[in-house]
Amino acid sequence: MANQDYYANLGVGEKATPDEIRSAFRKLAKKYHPDRNKGDKSAEEKFKEVNAAYETLSDPKKRAQYDEMRRLGATGVPPGGFRWGGAGGQQPGGYPPPGYDFGGGQGAEGFDLGDIGGGFADIFEQFFGGGRRSAGTTGTGRKASNRGEDVEVAAEIDFEIAVRGGPVTLSLVNNDVCPTCGGSGAAPGSKAQMCPNCQGRGTVVQGLGGFGVSRTCPQCAGRGTIITVPCPTCHGVGNLPREKQIRLNLKPGTNDGMRIRLKGQGAAGSKGQPAGDLYITFRVRGHESFTRKGNNLYTEVTINAVQAMLGTKVDVRTLDGNLRLTVPAGTQPGRKLRLRGKGVQDAQTGATGDLYVTIWVTVPRNLSEEDKAKLQEFARKAAVEM
Repeated sequence: MANQDYYANLGVGEKATPDEIRSAFRKLAKKYHPDRNKGDKSAEEKFKEVNAAYETLSDPKKRAQYDEMRRLGATGVPPGGFRWGGAGGQQPGGYPPPGYDFGGGQGAEGFDLGDIGGGFADIFEQFFGGGRRSAGTTGTGRKASNRGEDVEVAAEIDFEIAVRGGPVTLSLVNNDVCPTCGGSGAAPGSKAQMCPNCQGRGTVVQGLGGFGVSRTCPQCAGRGTIITVPCPTCHGVGNLPREKQIRLNLKPGTNDGMRIRLKGQGAAGSKGQPAGDLYITFRVRGHESFTRKGNNLYTEVTINAVQAMLGTKVDVRTLDGNLRLTVPAGTQPGRKLRLRGKGVQDAQTGATGDLYVTIWVTVPRNLSEEDKAKLQEFARKAAVEM
């Protein structure tokens, strides 16, 4: 992680939104896809860099950790972490002490970063791990499940679909299992071999000032195996970015900010393991006539001064069509009238809110002298009656 500028790889700024990151990834993934650049090694490497960058920056938790790593790197911590050579090799300053075995043999006390706990263990591992953690390992370098990553997306939906419910189709780019190798990364007919560096454990022990630190094996990236003949389609990655459509049938009453989980619809797992989950946060577009607060709807109607004084009937738009509303005589500007049960049905309880209609009154600007005289006479009579 620390050796890669993922923002530069995608050509976006550090403040890029999820939509901007997704758009940049789509463009670059298509440009450098192996199918379009057969035999081009530079395009293959670029494709891997773009894929790795998107994997981190599209995940809010991974992106936050990556940003913290960049911040620490900018304050004097070496971007590649603290590295030493082979067994017995020393850097200026006398570290590590003579006799330490970097391969996990004599002199290592088996100190595990998991004993530190929390996010510190993850950041510490990133420095001493010398690069981006693979999806198959934990923050401490111990081998973990190859289950696919969870994916977070935001989806805009129309106002009436949100309140009424109905079918919604979403398009997204996600990593899917390579159809050629089935996610193994190995060419058909070939098999992955045990990593000779870690003997299949996925981790090695590195000496550090009197104790040994467990870290991800740099040769197999924590998988415990290495691919000798890469898959010609995914070039050993095991998955490919693909655009797919998700069809949902929303319940009535979907709120802005509501979040749902679709199990197994996230990024593909490796080596035949299950996919992660897809989390969708809904953003509801505004409406020309209604404002929503909870399960209640709000709208407005304008009448003239005479109608306000004498009372009238007006057509009001509801979710079920127009409704005739009686405005009582003497209605003042800003008065709210309630239509029970004409709001939004609650997605959980099924109860329905109300529709509140705010009445606004217009006053004529240009009156004839005759009209003014009539109004003055009306005002005198009204004053006497009061």
